[in-house]
Amino acid sequence: MEEISKEKIELIKQSFEFKHQKKYKEAIEMLYKALEYDSGINDNVELLSQIGDLHILLNNYDRAIDEFQKALSINQSHVYSLQKCYEIYFKTNQLNKALKIAQYMCEINKTSENYYCYIQVLIKLE
Repeated sequence: MEEISKEKIELIKQSFEFKHQKKYKEAIEMLYKALEYDSGINDNVELLSQIGDLHILLNNYDRAIDEFQKALSINQSHVYSLQKCYEIYFKTNQLNKALKIAQYMCEINKTSENYYCYIQVLIKLE
């Protein structure tokens, strides 16, 4: 068990090294390999959100949304994944989807940042 954990950590470290070198596809590959080690659901949420981030860096927004949605299927209140989905939908002019996410973010966490997102999309929708 400890050996598996070390291998998973090493894969994650390699992925961050690749990301730092702007080798995003290689970083994604390392994270997918790390996901094969089933050490905990919360770990998977974080790995999936990291994969989503890398897809954003590749301007592959559909794949990024898929990864963030996988994370949200495990933890529907994962703040980071919600924020990233909102940002992608807003940026790609999918305003009704952005609005739904902004509303949900306000429901689960009444912060000024979440209300700003909500107002921002309402203004854009007129």
